[in-house]
Amino acid sequence: MSEQQPIPKRRPGGRTADSTRRLYEAVLELLATGGYEAVTFQEVAAQAEVNRSTIYRRWATRTELVFDAIESVAAASVSVPDTGDYRSDLRALLSSLKDFLSSPLGIASLAAGAEMSRTAEVPERRDAFWKARFDELAIVFTRAMEKGQLSTAFDAEVGTAMLGGALFFRIVMMAESIDDQWVERVSNQFFLMQAH
Repeated sequence: MSEQQPIPKRRPGGRTADSTRRLYEAVLELLATGGYEAVTFQEVAAQAEVNRSTIYRRWATRTELVFDAIESVAAASVSVPDTGDYRSDLRALLSSLKDFLSSPLGIASLAAGAEMSRTAEVPERRDAFWKARFDELAIVFTRAMEKGQLSTAFDAEVGTAMLGGALFFRIVMMAESIDDQWVERVSNQFFLMQAH
């Protein structure tokens, strides 16, 4: 009798991971081309080529789905390097944000995030989303204070709000792109504040 071959084990989450990837890609494509209003379960399902029941089983609202999709791309697109130097870290963070937010997807994601903050069906999900964004930016300041490169009197929350506000104002309010010169201007302004 020939030895029976073992049955290959199915990779855990393989099918789920693939459908999630396609769903997120569909959401982000719809955001970039039509904005937040274009993202409906019906359109996402059609573009991702999945049954709508797949979406309904995992997300109760489109807000939750969009938040998750934006988080997936933000985490992969925006890096917070640790060069050992506060000024270098801040410039690197701003450059990373510049690259992401200057793209059509980045602009659409920022606008969608602002829209969802006003209309979110799930306030706790909205709060968790923005806390994660805050933590990503604030780490540059908190790490610098821990290393003694930035005064412990520095208010990381206010600094992060100023940084985020500068990004929002430049892109959404002024409809201007973020370039290397702008990154340098913002960085220098923070360094001047530190000096005083």
